[in-house]
Amino acid sequence: MSDLKNEGQLSQRIFLLAIILLCATERAFAQKPGVHCFSTQESRLKIDEQHLANPFASMRNAKERHKGEPLTTRLCQRGDDFLYEIRLLRSDGHIEKLFFDATTGHQRQIEEQE
Repeated sequence: MSDLKNEGQLSQRIFLLAIILLCATERAFAQKPGVHCFSTQESRLKIDEQHLANPFASMRNAKERHKGEPLTTRLCQRGDDFLYEIRLLRSDGHIEKLFFDATTGHQRQIEEQE
């Protein structure tokens, strides 16, 4: 019984950490035209309202597939699509920006407008 309680507490902590990381840098990067990124509070609401995938799963996927450490994650909307933008620190020191569909959790290739 205590194992289930500990797993539940761990899941809650991981989810809260993911939300904190999700918007830790919401204002650090300039917004692109047609893209709106949400604050931490707005992100929590959108994740619940839109039944979006857990951002931690996308962060774990990025870490495993791209062999790096997630630095920041934020929820953004581009048109009707919700995306997690994840900045990953690679082992060579470069920062890579990845996008994951916030509905399915699958990685997406996004052409950014400059």
